Amino acid sequence: MGIFRRKKKNRIDTSEYPDDNVLKIDELFGTPHSEENKTENISGDSKPDIVQERVDSEKNIAGNPSLRKQYVENCCSQMVEAEKRIDEVKQEYHMVNAYITDVQIIDSLPKQQKIILENLAKRIIVFNNDREECGKSMGKLTGRQYSYISGNEDEIKEVINKLTEDEAYCQSVRTDMRYLDGEKLGLRLEQKDLNRRINSMARIAKISFTFFAALLFAIWVYYYYTNEDITYMLYVAVGAGIVFVAVIFGIHQRSLRDMKYVEVRLNKAITMLNKLKLKYVNVASRLEYMYEKYDIKSSRQLIKTWNAYVGEENKKKVYAKTSQKLLEAEESLVTQLKSLGIRDAEVWISQTDAIVDKGEMKKLKSKLEKRREKVKATLDYNMDVLEKSKTAIKDFMNNNKKYAREIADIVDSYSED
Repeated sequence: MGIFRRKKKNRIDTSEYPDDNVLKIDELFGTPHSEENKTENISGDSKPDIVQERVDSEKNIAGNPSLRKQYVENCCSQMVEAEKRIDEVKQEYHMVNAYITDVQIIDSLPKQQKIILENLAKRIIVFNNDREECGKSMGKLTGRQYSYISGNEDEIKEVINKLTEDEAYCQSVRTDMRYLDGEKLGLRLEQKDLNRRINSMARIAKISFTFFAALLFAIWVYYYYTNEDITYMLYVAVGAGIVFVAVIFGIHQRSLRDMKYVEVRLNKAITMLNKLKLKYVNVASRLEYMYEKYDIKSSRQLIKTWNAYVGEENKKKVYAKTSQKLLEAEESLVTQLKSLGIRDAEVWISQTDAIVDKGEMKKLKSKLEKRREKVKATLDYNMDVLEKSKTAIKDFMNNNKKYAREIADIVDSYSED
């Protein structure tokens, strides 16, 4: 019957320290676990009695085997659970008490030692803030951009120069192509005008030939009916015809020469335009490939990305350097605290504000004291449950001695478990 061997303890020896790492830091300084909520109801005047209420008389319970077994098993289960919680809560109580002792040690330090400790804590706060600010300004590049640039860092400057040259060339070629397109359009319009002129001269020549033929026929008819001398009229008509034909022929020949000249210029413009288009397509394709490769839209953006990458690398170096300084400052603080007899020096790395600010230290101490009170209430409650359960079983055995062996066997089965 090992359950009865535990001695009743209403008070706790707070001079002992439990094993390390019983509690998480945030449970000590932050939000307590669910047991705290339980103790809030327990700490009042009306504390629930977990031990089975004696609704029926003990005689009626003892006389019913099923109720008798159930009653004893309930008491034993409550004792086992209470013992388990008592062990856990004792460790928690000692840990909280140890942290309160650490707070008291720091509060009672001589002025010189306190100044040294505050300076170490301030260094940690400064380095932490610097590292956080540095971290916030990092990560402006996409993962793809950063990975590619970091893997091709040596050639980026050359790529930027090449992109700048290709973009300038494309811009120049686009200007030349616009000029050649304009010239080609003008030459085609001039070519159409010359074609119209040549066609017009051909029509005029046909009309003129018909007119002179009709004029000569009219002169012949005049001579046939009058027998007058028509030599003068023939000279005038033939001379006018020759002059007219010469003018028409001259205009036609000049139009043909202009047409050939325009065709030569047009072919030259088309040839140059085709060459420029071919070069432009090749350079533009290379630019598009580079844009996609570096996830950019222009060389200006690559320059901006490169500058961001350089800045990122510099910030990483600053971040690493600050992290190293922070680590050294934390180690210095831990060493100093250990030399002062602080039990868990590492936990104060996250409580530097309390070391520097008396108000924060007061708040921290208040939280720990409230936490200790609630843990103590939980411990007292479970010890009360344990003692009541023991008393209930003892009284039940004393009042029903003929069932004492059966009750003892039930209790022993729980003790073995």
